[in-house]
Amino acid sequence: MAAELRAVVISHSGEPNSMPDDFLPLADAFPEVTLILAHLGNSGAGGKSPELQVRAIQASRHGNVYADTSSAQSLLPGLIEWAVGQVGAERLLFGTDTPLYFSPSQRARIDHADLSDQQKRMILRDNARRILPISENT
Repeated sequence: MAAELRAVVISHSGEPNSMPDDFLPLADAFPEVTLILAHLGNSGAGGKSPELQVRAIQASRHGNVYADTSSAQSLLPGLIEWAVGQVGAERLLFGTDTPLYFSPSQRARIDHADLSDQQKRMILRDNARRILPISENT
């Protein structure tokens, strides 16, 4: 149904039963579905690797996989900059995971990241406008 509707699907990722690479068969089989893996850097309570969402984006075949920045792990120094270097700012979307996290602190991570203004704009707004059915006036 998601493919028929050309839907944007967001899912928690980084925990058992929702590991980022578990979603790749779906994303590869249905390229018309845009998949957002929530929680950049989340790798479960064990904290095994903050790279899981980025590696899934890189392994996807159709460019239809993205990650959002809502995660306590994305507070790791340099993680957002590293992710942009690996997959490009066009594959990341701003996220807050509110009410779990304090929204202004999630925003500050992007505002203070060592990224260009254009990259920050892409993460904060432009990517969402590109993949979601949002009016140009918003």
